[in-house]
Amino acid sequence: EFCNKLGIIERGKLLVFGTIDDLMTQARAHPVICVKVVEEMDRAHSVLRRDPRIDQIEIRDEQMNITLHDATLHHHFVADLLVGEQIRVHSLSPHQMKLEDVFLKLTKGIVN
Repeated sequence: EFCNKLGIIERGKLLVFGTIDDLMTQARAHPVICVKVVEEMDRAHSVLRRDPRIDQIEIRDEQMNITLHDATLHHHFVADLLVGEQIRVHSLSPHQMKLEDVFLKLTKGIVN
């Protein structure tokens, strides 16, 4: 009834095969953390962009999408940084990838 393994074929060649969790791990080379703060978005952005563990910060719809440098890092340090600066955190969670995101990350972009 449910698919527990997935394969991605591009131009007749099997690119990847494994469980959905395996494929999501492969596609997430750099984890993205979604953060919302109570007010003070500019100050939160300033605090976070100084940290060398953070690669990129994108602000979209009053939410910061923070890309970490290292996939092995746990995102708890983001909350520690903000709380240490007395910035109130509304929410903090790992970005949930969709299968479409996984497909786009793992293919070479040849498929039209």
